[in-house]
Amino acid sequence: MAAQRIEVRIHVGPFDKESDENLFPVGKASTTRTTYQFDGKDHPVTGNPDYDSLTAKQVDANTAEFVLKKGGKAVGRTERTVSQDGKTLTAKTTLTAANGQKTESVLVFDRQ
Repeated sequence: MAAQRIEVRIHVGPFDKESDENLFPVGKASTTRTTYQFDGKDHPVTGNPDYDSLTAKQVDANTAEFVLKKGGKAVGRTERTVSQDGKTLTAKTTLTAANGQKTESVLVFDRQ
């Protein structure tokens, strides 16, 4: 079974400022921060050992795609989809970590 974690995401418009705070079961916390626009350009990411920038693309009104990069090289992808009723966000990620380990994850967030 994969390790569980607690994750808090904060998004602020008109472009996204994102701060992900993760608490893993072993008690190690991490914070990943980025500010990006859907312009296809690289935007810096701090606090994550696996990627240091991302590009963002709006696919349609409910879907966005992100390419995660380390040293300018693509190491992963994320697709985020908001449900038609706007109450659920699903994020699917594939990533090759800095240590070479390949991971896939699906995160589902319900609007509170």
